Amino acid sequence: MKSKKELLHLGFEFADVNGEWPRVVDIPSSTAIRRAFGSFSNYKHELTKAYIDRNGCPEWDVKGPAPGRTKTTLAREAVADVLQDSISRIGAFPPTKKPKSKKGRKDVAEMHLVISDVHVGSYTEKAMASSMSEGYNIDTFRESADTLEERINFFAGVYSSGFYVDKLVVNFLGDIVDGEAIFLGQALQVDRIITEQVVEAAHRFASMFYNWSQTFGEVEIFCVPGNHGRIGKKNELHWRSNLDYMAYLFVQQKLEKQKNIKMHISRSPNMIVEHGGTNWLLHHGDFVKGGAGGSYVPYERKMRALSSMGDLPIHFSVSGHYHTSMSTSGVNAGRIITNGSFPGANEFSVNVCNSGNTPSQRAWLFSPKKGVIHSENDIYLADRISLKPDKNGIYTEYE
Repeated sequence: MKSKKELLHLGFEFADVNGEWPRVVDIPSSTAIRRAFGSFSNYKHELTKAYIDRNGCPEWDVKGPAPGRTKTTLAREAVADVLQDSISRIGAFPPTKKPKSKKGRKDVAEMHLVISDVHVGSYTEKAMASSMSEGYNIDTFRESADTLEERINFFAGVYSSGFYVDKLVVNFLGDIVDGEAIFLGQALQVDRIITEQVVEAAHRFASMFYNWSQTFGEVEIFCVPGNHGRIGKKNELHWRSNLDYMAYLFVQQKLEKQKNIKMHISRSPNMIVEHGGTNWLLHHGDFVKGGAGGSYVPYERKMRALSSMGDLPIHFSVSGHYHTSMSTSGVNAGRIITNGSFPGANEFSVNVCNSGNTPSQRAWLFSPKKGVIHSENDIYLADRISLKPDKNGIYTEYE
């Protein structure tokens, strides 16, 4: 029986004489070829490779690599063969046992929440907001407050699946009440006078914080008044002559016997607080003029100024006022977070500011050990508005 080398030599001779690769009928020892190589296709593959290695690719082999590229082509084929062989040698991971419970070994984290721009007592008529809102009144406020309370409990459960969450930090940042004389004609757009606004707000939020103290081991509240709580014209009275400030004092009085609730009421427009080795600037946000929360520049400027004056870095800025939820990193300062609102779209935002966001409040998970935010969420308090035409093709309110 002929050896492989002899059989390949027969193929070389045939190719040199005939100018083509042999077929099954062209080699008399086809039986020996099948025994030696397994099949004629394997033989032809080996023959082609050996011939090109020795003589280069013949010009008559139109399927072969172009002249001058033989070594490159062969090198690629060799690399591909090596890779394919390596992949075939990779084994699957062995099955593992069910992981042990990590209970007691979770990272400690805090849940932070912003409550601002509640505007208790405000009245928004759907028609005056061009149907971009279902309206807002005292009943809507109560429903939204219930939704917020329930969803914070829900998110606390979600976060607790991966972290040990035993503390809630509430940033209570103003415009809790709507006021009655902040702008001309406001008294015609409220459904509660200012006294009732304060009482309603204080009672509901005191109840909310008290209920959360049953979910969390500790609740800590930081309070800064807003501009809608102002009494009198701007700069007419003392800055703390403010209905938000009054509501905060009522809430504090209501909760003073609850040992796992701490409440801090700012006596200045800015409150700087330390959490987990990072410094937080808490403010209402009404110092920003001529723009909504989408522009980070004024917030960044405020952070840099206070950092310089106070000789301390400010890593986070948290505010409300423009009813716009936003979270972004400043170019030359830390992270900037702004909050949504309870009313969402109203007459002023739609018709003057050309803005109308879905009612929401902002929350996040914070690691005091690492000084970082793990996740941020908008807690939506109502459904997104999606206008639909009636039988006359009209989307907005009419008679």
